[in-house]
Amino acid sequence: MNSKPNECLIEVKKNHEGVVLIKPLGAYLTGQAWVEKLRSVIDDIIERRKNPRVILNMSMVEHLSSSLIGELIGTYRKMERAKGQLCIAAVQQSVNEIFHITRLHQSFQIQETLEKAAASFDS
Repeated sequence: MNSKPNECLIEVKKNHEGVVLIKPLGAYLTGQAWVEKLRSVIDDIIERRKNPRVILNMSMVEHLSSSLIGELIGTYRKMERAKGQLCIAAVQQSVNEIFHITRLHQSFQIQETLEKAAASFDS
């Protein structure tokens, strides 16, 4: 499992309602390179947008490292301070189990689909 920084690809798109869609393009989000990449993407969104609404599409992700879970917690807090909203969507069963074991499913807004995630945002 080689994880070079240039292999940590994240697709970022904006939908027609102004929601930013973030999709990690890897199955195993482990290592500091993934943490730094996610942090960079989120910080850029917060810097550029007022009251950002972000959906984190986890459809390709099969495993998260503990450091990435910590980064997600930090991301959630950053979004709150920026008066933004974060929703995690399309979570695979293995990652869903991690969220339940750590009880993060009680803190994060998690939706089954991107459509449900987009509909869950406050106007």
